Amino acid sequence: MTVVDWLAFGVLVVSFLASSVVLALRVLESWRAFRSLRRTVFKGLGDLERRFSAVETRLTKLGDNAVKLDDARSRLTRSLATASVLAEAAGQARGSLGWLRAVVPRK
Repeated sequence: MTVVDWLAFGVLVVSFLASSVVLALRVLESWRAFRSLRRTVFKGLGDLERRFSAVETRLTKLGDNAVKLDDARSRLTRSLATASVLAEAAGQARGSLGWLRAVVPRK
């Protein structure tokens, strides 16, 4: 083998080693990026799960509050009916008192 052959072989070996090092560095960088992405995704999923749990709790309370609100509405309806009857009775009493006040002399 001549010197030119050895030089070509040396360039081949050096280029192969250099490309192997570059490839290894890129693979390592990609692995680190993947791990970082995985951590970020799992952290985001945990946060999302916590928020869904909070929303579920609020929805449960909303159902309970809807029942309470319906009960309050029915009580209000009954109270308004009672108030209407009392107002009508007060109006009749006031009308009865009106003729009595007209009859009784004032100072």
